[in-house]
Amino acid sequence: MLSLSQRKVLISYARVCVENAVGVPKTIEIPKGLWLEEKKGIFVTIHKNKELRGCIGFTEPIYTLKEGIKKVAILASFEDPRFPPVKKEELKEISFEVSVLSDKKLIEHKTPKELSGKITPKTDGLVLEYGEYVGLFLPQVWKQINTKEEFLKELCFKAGLNDSNAWKSPRAKIYRFSVQAFGENTKN
Repeated sequence: MLSLSQRKVLISYARVCVENAVGVPKTIEIPKGLWLEEKKGIFVTIHKNKELRGCIGFTEPIYTLKEGIKKVAILASFEDPRFPPVKKEELKEISFEVSVLSDKKLIEHKTPKELSGKITPKTDGLVLEYGEYVGLFLPQVWKQINTKEEFLKELCFKAGLNDSNAWKSPRAKIYRFSVQAFGENTKN
């Protein structure tokens, strides 16, 4: 778990990376520490007027926290295909949220009912792998989806599958992970 001061550093760093990318030169003092060299899965989510404005990340721990924050902040701001690139004029209107992921763990199950019984809404993020198709929902997505079955169906669509019941197939692998999420508007 990251401390409050560590979370503040990461969220400030995400903003500064984007500000620099749009031509607003800023600097931030990044403290030294082994915690910044830990490799973690990481996402950066951008909101504008409480609406999603961009979200990209890496599920696998391939980058250190310091490298990962910079990469995903830039990608979420300029490369999310659902949104136009962030403009300098928007900086005062957007807020950043960082999600640091735990390692994912396969949910062993024999039936869809058993799988459903092992999922904890509002806590578990899920990854669905179905052959070459992969979809991920952060735990924050539970705010928009009310039931486990609907969550799994929407996850199939997120993975690019046309069958919303693909999660029930023995070919589907479902993984869980947890997230430590924090943002500029978070109190703790």
